[in-house]
Amino acid sequence: MVSKIAANPALDFELLFMTKALKLTSLHFGCWEEGDELTLENLRAAQQRYTDTLLEMIPEGVQSILDVGCGLGDIAVALAHMGHQVTAISPDEYHRKYFASQRNGNVDFRKSEFESFRSSKTFDLVLMSESQNYFDPDIGLQQTINHLDKGGYLLVSGIFKISATDLFKRVICIEDEYLELAKHYGLDLIKSIDITPSVMPQTMFAGKIFHEQVEPFVDMLKHYAGNSLPFRLKIIKFLTRKELRSLEEFYEDRVQRVDPLLVEEHLRYMRFLFVYR
Repeated sequence: MVSKIAANPALDFELLFMTKALKLTSLHFGCWEEGDELTLENLRAAQQRYTDTLLEMIPEGVQSILDVGCGLGDIAVALAHMGHQVTAISPDEYHRKYFASQRNGNVDFRKSEFESFRSSKTFDLVLMSESQNYFDPDIGLQQTINHLDKGGYLLVSGIFKISATDLFKRVICIEDEYLELAKHYGLDLIKSIDITPSVMPQTMFAGKIFHEQVEPFVDMLKHYAGNSLPFRLKIIKFLTRKELRSLEEFYEDRVQRVDPLLVEEHLRYMRFLFVYR
């Protein structure tokens, strides 16, 4: 069984960088159009296009939706504006504060991990937008059917490994295995869309930002700490060795994710719509 991805302070830094430095109101990928320049303006337009095309996959008749790993809530709010009753969950305190500031009556935010989430009601649709890799697939699918009405839907939009590889350790879902596991839980695939080509420009854009801004900042911190605080740095490394290993794994993952050749060889960005028979 794949263990849950541990919480990582680098995720908080990444979130703050994206919202404060880049001024983004969405955390997910974007659907880029051919010929788009790699600019923040086009990224925002691509993220809106991602949301619009995802919402088009919501089947008719769906009213109640459980948004698993809701991020900053742009998709949850868009669903609410369409008239859906949305329960949005995330374990992140920053996300909770953001939702509290929105005061949208059609969105009920719950600060919770999906693994421990409980609800007295079931839902017409469970949505996982870029969240399926944050928990064990078995647990995620079991929790899905626990909270779905019969005849309800699971809509997944996110990154999957094409096959098993030691690369991309934070992408734990392998496409074929996930589909087989979903079938085991009574979830029948009714629609599959590969949007990899439209999200690939974001890999290149992210690489540009990473190599021009993030890497020099990290190198500067290492240089300062190594030269100014060598003894303290050794103590800090010893006391926080577990956290540092997690940070190093996160950093390695981000280096791999901004390599277009690696991404094209090992990953696909898929959208799957399942119905619970």
